[in-house]
Amino acid sequence: MKERNTEKERQEEVLNSQRDKKDSILESFFSKHKDAYLHCLFIFTICFVYFLFQYLEFYKFAQNPQNFINDTLILTSYDSYYYAKFAKEFALSNIKEQLSLLSSIPPLSILGGILSAIFKETAFTYSSVVFGVIFGIIMYVCILQILQFTNTESTTQNKILALIGSMLSLLAPHYFQRTIIGYFDTDMLILSLPLLSILFLWKYILQGRSYSLLAFGIFSIASINWHNGISSILLSSFMLYLLYTTIKKELQLDIISVFLIALTPFSYSFVALFIVFVLKKYKYLILVISIIYAYYFGLFNPIISQVNAYLFGEIQHSNSYIYTSVVNLILETTPATFIDMASRSGGIIVFICGIFGFCVIGLIFALKNRNFAYIYLLLIPFLLLGIASFKLGVRFSMFLSPIIAIGIVLLIAFLLHKLQKYKNIILGMSIIALGLFIACMKYEIPQPILSKSEIQSLQKLPIKNGDIAFSWWDYGYAISYFTESITLLDGGRHAGIINYPIAEILLNTNQRFAKNLSIKLAQNMKSMEKSQWNFIFTNSLNNQTPLEYIKMLENTNIKKDSNYDIFWIIPYRMIPLVANINKFRNINPQNGKTLQNRGIFNFKNNVLTIDETYKNSNVLQWILFNNNKEMELILKNDKIVVYKIKD
Repeated sequence: MKERNTEKERQEEVLNSQRDKKDSILESFFSKHKDAYLHCLFIFTICFVYFLFQYLEFYKFAQNPQNFINDTLILTSYDSYYYAKFAKEFALSNIKEQLSLLSSIPPLSILGGILSAIFKETAFTYSSVVFGVIFGIIMYVCILQILQFTNTESTTQNKILALIGSMLSLLAPHYFQRTIIGYFDTDMLILSLPLLSILFLWKYILQGRSYSLLAFGIFSIASINWHNGISSILLSSFMLYLLYTTIKKELQLDIISVFLIALTPFSYSFVALFIVFVLKKYKYLILVISIIYAYYFGLFNPIISQVNAYLFGEIQHSNSYIYTSVVNLILETTPATFIDMASRSGGIIVFICGIFGFCVIGLIFALKNRNFAYIYLLLIPFLLLGIASFKLGVRFSMFLSPIIAIGIVLLIAFLLHKLQKYKNIILGMSIIALGLFIACMKYEIPQPILSKSEIQSLQKLPIKNGDIAFSWWDYGYAISYFTESITLLDGGRHAGIINYPIAEILLNTNQRFAKNLSIKLAQNMKSMEKSQWNFIFTNSLNNQTPLEYIKMLENTNIKKDSNYDIFWIIPYRMIPLVANINKFRNINPQNGKTLQNRGIFNFKNNVLTIDETYKNSNVLQWILFNNNKEMELILKNDKIVVYKIKD
């Protein structure tokens, strides 16, 4: 009996020993992978909160059936259907055709075409959400890397700060509302790609690993191909890098070479980058090759064109004529006020703390730590472009998103370092403040640019491939997408020089002139290269002034070609745009002076009346009174009016 008990005790000891060993292995495993689990948890939290907010906005859209066509949310960006049209073309093409399209259509359309081949048109709706969240993940990684050089010791504390910064940047209105569900536009990756580029450059400067330099080149080229406006950010980073490393005598020729290759707008930049890496041992040789490459293929051409577009005046010159500039007449390019900037950043406190944190606290850290100084300098162009919103327009405020988030994190890290006794209180208050920030967020979400009824009306039109449809530029891409027609004005072509003839047709009171100029514009669209369409009106003048040409068209009769039809498509939602459209017409192109100073409404005998000029304009006569003797009414409902020029 005693021997049996002894044997039983021995077995229990063995079992306990095995259990203790198993527990110690588990504890060791979890301890060893604790960082990875926390990273996964925080990244999951970032994605979950972002997707939740996106779902809430989708739920609001779902309350109105007019926001959906074929059970798919109608896109919410004016440019969305430009990318969607090419994406559809890419998806429906064979392999040979797709290869030829790679160099001629936007990268977003290629990406959309691949996704739509798998997920149909829902890919256009949800891609902004899926790719938009990548920015938050990149910010999490970026802030973690930055915090290594700010005197913070706790890795868990750094992860919490990175989570706070990521959420601040991802949910800030100036970013969130431009990556909202249905916003199929380049904004979904316009911050992520250059940030990845800069991060890899920073890693190469710190560690000297070739793969980081290669990744920097790849993401830089991808950034500029994704949106050529990114070239201004990377060029500014390049100039700051040159200045700093020249002063510090730490210039690296291979970085300069890759910068020059990446910044040059040429289809074979990836090939040039590959050649540089094959010859990377010969640093002076690849520098010479890069300089010749950059010079020959026009490194500075896109920069100059953007400066001309955004910085110079309210008028645009064409030969000897002057037209109204579009820059100050579009909401996105209207100069921002302080209140605009603050509200788009998440509030005045967030905006001020973020800018102060980056500019002041960031500078303190940069002066103390050479490694941090590099990333600080490389990020300054984001700050400058964001602040330039005060001049260039509110659309650029989104470039402040990473700056404000990093600034707030740096401010918290500075306080944690200086007030270590209160670090738990500071960290707790920061988390509470983040919760309040999320709870108090207010967004002005872009609405679908057309309704279901409007789209169904467009799809029913007797428009065949090759027909021409005129409308205001806001609806150009959507009309082209849903009708397969050729449009003149759209989100990419709406400069004053081409807006002028369309505005003149809409607001002139002579219907014969409207028909004649429509025919002339259509004829020129058929005979001229699309790249030259901005000059389609000025090329028709035949040594006449614009006003003389208009007078001539009022007193003649031009026959349209019989092999295609010409339509005017006018949504009712164009009526509120009439005053804005008139600004493109109400100018004497010979001297740039305003023709008439009058508003849409006048007070007459204490009664508010519509101005006679507006009342008798073609656009209001066509919409409100069906008065158009020179064109045939094809469709009229409570959403849209469509006319076709008679044979």
